[in-house]
Amino acid sequence: MPTRQYFVVTIEFAGAAPFTGNAQSDKVKVTREIRLAEAYAGISRSFTLYDGNGPAYTLSDQETEKLDQLLGRIEVKAPWQDYAGFDGTDYELTLLGAMSSVTFRWWVKVPAEWEQVGDVFDYVLAVAESCQGEGV
Repeated sequence: MPTRQYFVVTIEFAGAAPFTGNAQSDKVKVTREIRLAEAYAGISRSFTLYDGNGPAYTLSDQETEKLDQLLGRIEVKAPWQDYAGFDGTDYELTLLGAMSSVTFRWWVKVPAEWEQVGDVFDYVLAVAESCQGEGV
């Protein structure tokens, strides 16, 4: 029997309505869901990471700066994947703003046209892995 996993990362920017899911991830059993929510306190901004039912974690200033750099590199291009299958891992990254949003989905390997999207996904996953067990 094929093994299929589904990883979802959502980044909610300040002013965005809370993410309520989307048609694709609502139809499948999500293996792991990570959510980053941006907040402002005066002129300072921060992101809080929620990883499933684990404790919330606030990104450090350095982690926030790195995330900003990676997000700034994303250029939207039409992807092309010339392979398919039944097992492996599906990935989804949603960027949710106050008046706009975009969702990127791919299977197994990020399309070459979305390399920067994969960098953001991998970075958020690495931060989530490094802070497991730590709280806000």
